[in-house]
Amino acid sequence: MKRIFTTYFMGAMTLISFSALAQDSLFISELLDPEDDYSGRFIELINAGSEAIDFSTTTCFLSRQSNGGTTWGDLQLSGSVAAGATFVIGGSGFEALYGKAPDQVSGILIGNGDDAYALFTGGDHETGELHDIYGVIDVDGTGEAWEYTDSRALRVESVLNPNTIWTAAEWDI
Repeated sequence: MKRIFTTYFMGAMTLISFSALAQDSLFISELLDPEDDYSGRFIELINAGSEAIDFSTTTCFLSRQSNGGTTWGDLQLSGSVAAGATFVIGGSGFEALYGKAPDQVSGILIGNGDDAYALFTGGDHETGELHDIYGVIDVDGTGEAWEYTDSRALRVESVLNPNTIWTAAEWDI
């Protein structure tokens, strides 16, 4: 009995370790606020790692804080993202504008270019751990270096890991 438990426990710990390592390579890679159609706004995540991430076993939320205030929108991610692939959360008009469906549709997270976005693991903005961020929590992005109203913010190619502090040098806006 002890041997079976030890084998099971070690196997479970290995699975948890692989999941933790896999999620370490997930981060926000692009945000778009097209001037001509608000329903085409989207946020792209990238899995820069060598293992797929399955959101049924790895809990991740993408959260938006509106205008630096107390209003948050939280979206639990569903589906999966392959190693080296992107995962797109798009608005209701995404497919009509870009000719393909996003990986997940949400209107709650599609801000207007001056909101902070954060990726949390293990829970939402209240219960999870901050994993990656675009913008600054509790700051209205209007006029800030991270404002991308009517344009896009793209993570520079050399960034391969998430960052819990917004860093201007990691972004082209």
